[in-house]
Amino acid sequence: MHRQHARPAALHPLALAVLLALGGTLAHTPARAQSAASAQTTAYDLPAGPLDATLTGIARRAGRIIVIDPALVSGRTAGPVRGNLTLEQAFAQALAGSGLEIAPGGDGGYTLKKAPPAPTKPEAAAPRKESVLPVVTVRAGAELETATGPVQGYAAKRSATATKTDTPITEVPQSVSVIGREEIDAKGMREVLDTLNYTPGVFTRTYGRDDRGYEFLTLRGFDSSTHDYLDGLAQLGFVDIGQMTEVYGMERIEVLRGPSSATFGQGDVGGIVNRVSKRPSLNEPIREAQVQLGNFKHRQLAIDYGDRIGDDLAFRLVGLTRSNDDQAKYPGGERAETKRQYFAPSLLWQPSAATSLTLLASTLQHEAGDDVGYVADANRQPTNVREGDPRYSRIVHKAWTLGYEFRHDFSDNLGFRQKFRYADRETDKHHIRSSLQADGRTFTRTAVHGFGDLKQTSLDSFLEGRLQTGDVAHRLIAGVDWTRVRAKEQYLTGSAPDLDLLNPVYLPIPAPNTPGGVYGPNKLRSVGLYVQDQAKFADRWLLTLSGRHDTAKGEDSSSSRGGTQSSTHKAWTGRAALTWLAPGGWAPYVSYGTSFQPAFGAFDALDAKPTEGKQWEAGVKYQPKSGDLLLTAAVFDLEKTNITVTNPLSGISEQVGAVRSRGLELEAKGKLMPDLFATASFTYNDIKGRKGDTWYVEQGKTPIQAPKQMASLWLDYTFRDSGLHGLNIGAGARYVGKRWDDAANTKSQPGFTLFDASLRYDLDSHWRLALNATNLFNKRYYTSNAFDGWYRGEERTVTATATYRW
Repeated sequence: MHRQHARPAALHPLALAVLLALGGTLAHTPARAQSAASAQTTAYDLPAGPLDATLTGIARRAGRIIVIDPALVSGRTAGPVRGNLTLEQAFAQALAGSGLEIAPGGDGGYTLKKAPPAPTKPEAAAPRKESVLPVVTVRAGAELETATGPVQGYAAKRSATATKTDTPITEVPQSVSVIGREEIDAKGMREVLDTLNYTPGVFTRTYGRDDRGYEFLTLRGFDSSTHDYLDGLAQLGFVDIGQMTEVYGMERIEVLRGPSSATFGQGDVGGIVNRVSKRPSLNEPIREAQVQLGNFKHRQLAIDYGDRIGDDLAFRLVGLTRSNDDQAKYPGGERAETKRQYFAPSLLWQPSAATSLTLLASTLQHEAGDDVGYVADANRQPTNVREGDPRYSRIVHKAWTLGYEFRHDFSDNLGFRQKFRYADRETDKHHIRSSLQADGRTFTRTAVHGFGDLKQTSLDSFLEGRLQTGDVAHRLIAGVDWTRVRAKEQYLTGSAPDLDLLNPVYLPIPAPNTPGGVYGPNKLRSVGLYVQDQAKFADRWLLTLSGRHDTAKGEDSSSSRGGTQSSTHKAWTGRAALTWLAPGGWAPYVSYGTSFQPAFGAFDALDAKPTEGKQWEAGVKYQPKSGDLLLTAAVFDLEKTNITVTNPLSGISEQVGAVRSRGLELEAKGKLMPDLFATASFTYNDIKGRKGDTWYVEQGKTPIQAPKQMASLWLDYTFRDSGLHGLNIGAGARYVGKRWDDAANTKSQPGFTLFDASLRYDLDSHWRLALNATNLFNKRYYTSNAFDGWYRGEERTVTATATYRW
């Protein structure tokens, strides 16, 4: 259900009044209520941010009324407000050094005003005449948004993905898109890739519909499938061992476009996708049970349950079980079944407003059919014969993680942050390798059984401080992160019966038992040292400077030269950006950043040079004070060198040259009218090879699977009249332009447009019924014909959902 905010009526141009009324508080008389509020202490934990937002958050927690003149708070920021404080103490902490003060009113509310100059004599202070300002009511119970918490509506206000600090999005000098839980539920998004379909610069499912759980996508034209982050820590893969995310367990999905090495170290110049987990809350209980049914025999049960234990403990349990049939089918009509089980418990301990520890754990098992593509005939045209075998091709992923996030503030100006996670992932994969013989109909086939595991330990620690030097306010971080990965995969091979393309008959396949090779064990140890300064001066200018040094040491025990080969790579990366915080919510910016990515993940990859990148970006962001709307525009020019990709035909990582990417991205998210929400995006991406003559890229040509244009639009309307109250309808369209199938740009796939729709009805405050459809008109298309494999796009998917909250 969208959180609704009442609209102000005829606001004075120099005054904004915010009314926060919590249930029961205003039942007292003004004098008694104000007296009680003065004496009662409340646990505050508000991050640093705009002064008006901080004052509003304080008043909201106490259930008080505060009247604010916008001219007094424009461009001002407040430090964090933390501790068990009375209302006056909290206000005083937020206003320290501002020259402003809070004055109690006769109606139990408070008014922000300039503090009078200190009188030389007590009688020098003359009475001040107060004016009555109009007020606007905000929904009781609304919480101040944080970088890891729920997004109110569609337009996020804060993010930590680009800076590691809880920063307003308008102050992030780089392109960031946030897809919150409310938008995910409204659009009926069942997978992480679904959440990215309306995001500029992102092309998903480059290899068609894939129920195996792999998340294939490109960012600004570059394959970003391996640049996978969860809660700000990388999730690395190895050969067939992928990284999977259950979207029901996520609070928000964030896309950072452009270099991320200044923040994360080993990040790609095209960008990363950071998944932010659901986590416990001390503020209110969480109660949700959900049932889903859909076509292709889709069945899902999910639960999200959380509560507090005493004053300083809270827990959350998120679980899901799902099964469905694969969309791709074999000539005889057989479909593989996909199964998933997911469970993510978490625990929050917050003994004081200055200290918190969040434990995060998860376990996931995913089983699906393998060999998702369709084979080509002798003329390289698509057939209805799926690569693989319906009774043999199968893949099973198992993964579990355990980690924590710790925060402690030594004072208002200095704090320590730390994240840790241990992950264990394993994959068991049965699939087929085939080749068409000269007769144009006989496929000779080899059965392959691959199995492997990956263990990853990651630790990121940094100090965050605030410092004032003259008129410049600095927000500084300095830290070190450390990652260790060990991975190994081996495979067995065996003969499989030939298959007649014109009359496919699938015969039993014996279990492979011939050793076919070993990848690894490969090891990676990396250490990164980093610093960052977000310096704000003249209340309108923000200079962001980031610097980082990485050392990555890898070992490859499967080198073609025998023995164990090792390599060590070091690199300096950084970011410099300038943002003008213009009046009215506008924020133009310009930035320059670099990236560094050592090779890791496949046979002989460690012989490759690190992939490097650099980018110029200029843009503008607009978010009004209400925060219900976010408009962004960006132009960029980036270059990626020493590109390392895995050849899907050989399984070996290769360096394929250099690519330049230039373009324009536009995005709009938020509330257009009181009951109308929208998302819109446009991408123009001119991508050309700068160096190379390979299967992936040729000089002067566009790399494979990189569309030049993309666009999307989604509208979501809620009815409020008595006859249709509780009804919500949504509709959207997505366009993806032409993609080349080969590096020489001799063949391509045409552009396509898909339509989506949703219908939701809130029966009461507990029940919601929803019907969602993607590719509503069931358009048939191929996302790619790369490497002579035909990869079909997603067919129409219909899902009915019943959600109960209590």
